Amino acid sequence: GVYNQGECPSDPQPPVITNYQHSENYYTLVVTGNATDPDGDIDRVVLGLSGVTGVVCSGTTSFTCTVDIASEYELPVGESTGMTLTAYDSRDVGSNIVSFNVTRPENQAPVLANINHQVSGGVNMTVTGTATDVDGDLASVHLRYFDMIGNLDCTGTATFTCDLTNHPIGVYNFI
Repeated sequence: GVYNQGECPSDPQPPVITNYQHSENYYTLVVTGNATDPDGDIDRVVLGLSGVTGVVCSGTTSFTCTVDIASEYELPVGESTGMTLTAYDSRDVGSNIVSFNVTRPENQAPVLANINHQVSGGVNMTVTGTATDVDGDLASVHLRYFDMIGNLDCTGTATFTCDLTNHPIGVYNFI
């Protein structure tokens, strides 16, 4: 064909992973990031697990990869494994390959804070507080009393309330 100066077609270009970050807890690895493509035809981003077929991430120019490292891939606690990220365009041409390692951390216990209690009528008590959990698996908060003989389910998790009613007067240990 005939082209005027400055109108020459360019060869297709592969995508490029421009940035990424990862976080892992006892159960899950989450990788997020961004990719660009001069041709605008990114088809998919793939997280490759060492020795295991890759996982297709959600999104393309902004992507998120979520992997169950506890039960699906059974990565042992404290063990490091290699990962790769690759973006592919519609022609199946791969980007730069980004390599990094992840280590599965130990299971972390939830942390309670801002605990307050209020007694009313001498036999009713309300305990409030906050709970955080780096593993992201906090399911419930319980109030244990009578030196751990009793157990009361509280409402809420990140912010919780425990209502103990009609309890005998005395000194209690709560955990």
